[in-house]
Formats: sequence, C-alpha cells, structure tokens
Amino acid sequence: MATTQVQFRKGNTNEHAQFTGANAEITVDTQKKTAVVHDGSDIGGFELQRARWEEISSTQQLVCGLRYLANTSSSAFSLTMPYEQGGVVPHIGDMIELCDMKGTWAINNVTLTTSGGQQFLNKFGNTDSEFILDVAGLYVQFIWDGTYWRILA
Repeated sequence: MATTQVQFRKGNTNEHAQFTGANAEITVDTQKKTAVVHDGSDIGGFELQRARWEEISSTQQLVCGLRYLANTSSSAFSLTMPYEQGGVVPHIGDMIELCDMKGTWAINNVTLTTSGGQQFLNKFGNTDSEFILDVAGLYVQFIWDGTYWRILA
C-alpha cells in the first residue's frame, strides 16, 4: 500500500496573527505546536486546544492558548501576559491556564504582570496590572475579553 504525505502551510504565532486562511483551511503554528482552523474571514484563525500542559519554572512571557504547570518548588518567579504592539495579540476569547504543579504557590508565589495598558479583572470588579498567585494547589484560567484579562479560579 502506498502512502501519501500531506504538508500544511505553517508559520509562527505572529505570522498566524496576521494571516486569514481560506474557509476550512488548516495551518500549523510552529511556535505553539498546534493546528489552526480558518474560516476565510477571521484574521489568525482558531487554534485547536493542545492536550499537553507545558511545565515552567522560571520568568518568561506567556503565550495565548497554552496551558502551564507552574512549578515554584525551587523559587518564586514572574510571568508576563501576552502583548504585542498594534493590538495583534491577544484576540477576544484567547485564554491561558495555569496550575500549581507542586502545591507551592503559597510559599513561592507566581507574579503575573501585564503590559501595554492591559489589566486583570476579578469577579468582584477589581482591576490591576499585576496579579499574584499565592494559593497552594490553585488552578486558574485567564480569558481576554477585549479589554481585560478576566480571572476564573
């Protein structure tokens, strides 16, 4: 039996954020390592959710659509929410998930910061440009609503 290899168009996250694929076209985001489905009109398309979580244990910038196991067993660290000049990233509905991998956030906190004027919004209506994860064993999700990173915990 003969096999056929299929090659999809590909590009990094910034290239996808500026690309409008054809209706039902599938491309590959090589930076996030995920497939993106296009509808012919929405810039950037729609990423498919990755099943695997990424482990992180040091300061870095987060990427929309990824899930992180934040390991603070050695030390506290800071994370920066996604932002790009010109408003390309994030898109309304983009999300980020974080989980306390080792149950150590109460000892070694994770400090989340924003840039470009972004802010977090909690369920009480409070806003801030910094959010500290300091509850052991917590799982939290952040969803961009076009104005704020909404906190769901």
